[in-house]
Amino acid sequence: MPKSDKCGAIINYTPAACYVARSRRLFPVRVRKQGGRLICCTADLIDYINNGVSQAELSVKPIRKACRAQSGRPTKREQLEAKTKGLSVKELRAQTSLAGV
Repeated sequence: MPKSDKCGAIINYTPAACYVARSRRLFPVRVRKQGGRLICCTADLIDYINNGVSQAELSVKPIRKACRAQSGRPTKREQLEAKTKGLSVKELRAQTSLAGV
């Protein structure tokens, strides 16, 4: 069972492209988690090469880091944007953090 970056090399993905595609749930070969590693089964790889059908929806979900709320003094851009929307900077930050989820 090759690691997902070795599997990507077989299907012409660079290691960086493997991680980006994986985080966007576009990596075409099914990725499984075993212990702390992400692996691809050889059978899934062969199946993808023969059929060309993406198995991305079967992969384990990527881990997303939680975004922390911004604190501290507001920037000039935030002040102007909040003023044009008729909000306070605190309300604007809360709105943007909800939109990012």
